[in-house]
Amino acid sequence: MKIYKNTTSILQSILCFIFNPLFNFFIHLKVRGLEDIENLNEPYIIVSNHSSELDIIIILTIFNKKLKNKPLFCVTREKNFYRDMGILKDNIYGGLFFKIFGGYEVYRGTGDYRKSLINHISIIKKGYSTCVFLEGKISKDGILGKAKGGALFLSQETGVPIIPVSINGLFNIGFRDFILRKRKARVTISKPIKASEHISTYEPSNIYYYGEQSQIIMQIIKKSLW
Repeated sequence: MKIYKNTTSILQSILCFIFNPLFNFFIHLKVRGLEDIENLNEPYIIVSNHSSELDIIIILTIFNKKLKNKPLFCVTREKNFYRDMGILKDNIYGGLFFKIFGGYEVYRGTGDYRKSLINHISIIKKGYSTCVFLEGKISKDGILGKAKGGALFLSQETGVPIIPVSINGLFNIGFRDFILRKRKARVTISKPIKASEHISTYEPSNIYYYGEQSQIIMQIIKKSLW
């Protein structure tokens, strides 16, 4: 697997330069909990709820300085997932476009996390941090959905900590809401946890087990919404 780390680092730095002041002004971005990761070394797995397409860019702007301009990679869906979602998503989302910005797809349908997350296991073992959206997709109603187990497995497989992140105030945000400064984005970074602190069973092919155990992370995120 080819990792476009240099290209990704440059593109993400540009995104952060552009969006950091925009987020502060237009959506009144406030972040709490940065002190809990002040002394944490890379790599780590950032695990967040997902209610807007802005989520990943917000996470980038918050963690870019902590990452010291190293790229942050992300677990994404396969290109076919974005079919019939409009011309833009149908033609651009997924594939190479996502890869150069840091998004590498999960291989669904394997029934084994070692196979479906092989790209991300490799990325983490090379020393790079990864972002995972716990629900696996954007919420359709703004309510937290059922947790997927991939992030917890990645932590168990690689031994790196999970940083739970909660993002609030962006569900169903539109361009008008953004420009007119109608929304207030609130982000909480919770204390890191490790899979080894919560699970002892190693069953890569039991995706239901990891999903059930990942409710621990979902509860942390839920309690941190403000």
